[in-house]
Amino acid sequence: QRPMQGLKGVLRLDNVTSISRDVAEVLAKHKNDLLLNGMTSLSVDAAKALAKHDSGYLMLDGLAMLPDDVATALAKHKGEALTLDGLRRISGNGLAALALFKGRYLSLGLESMTVDDAKILARTKGSLSPGITRLSAEVAAVLGKRRGELYLERLKSLSVEAAGALANHRGYLDLNGLSRISSGAAKKLARHKGDVDLSGVTRLSKDAASALVKVEGLI
Repeated sequence: QRPMQGLKGVLRLDNVTSISRDVAEVLAKHKNDLLLNGMTSLSVDAAKALAKHDSGYLMLDGLAMLPDDVATALAKHKGEALTLDGLRRISGNGLAALALFKGRYLSLGLESMTVDDAKILARTKGSLSPGITRLSAEVAAVLGKRRGELYLERLKSLSVEAAGALANHRGYLDLNGLSRISSGAAKKLARHKGDVDLSGVTRLSKDAASALVKVEGLI
């Protein structure tokens, strides 16, 4: 499972849709997870203020698009994790700015991405959840070279070619959105070095099971 925010001291304001810089400055002083998932827009000044939040998670999952200057400001968040699970539109420059985030966990909602996008996100440090629901073999090849926890829990299908590329990844790999996996994909994943989460799989063939038992890590 993906890293989770703590339960003690969480400040959840998910019905707030916008905030001023002054309010953001006050909220940034909160010493635990800060959930603002109802926000649909965010000014640069408010983003700069929120970036000073230095404890736990900053969750802004209601933002569907992010201008470059806002992305640059948020990337300076000093806390443990930055989640933007509703993010669908962002430029290459904005994505490059987010890739500079120095926290433990970055979560996005991109749904799909290009090879160039993947190359940018491969630079990130710590755990990454790009939010993609589709994965080409070419993008998988880039992500497979990345080190660190990789959360692809929104994928509903995995081709043999993409599985083969992901097998080169080292570290925790989350694929718990898959309800089934082909024997071909399972055989490719068997080469993966590290834990693989397939807890969503409900149907498994004998050949797939025989392959998965060879994974060097927990499943």
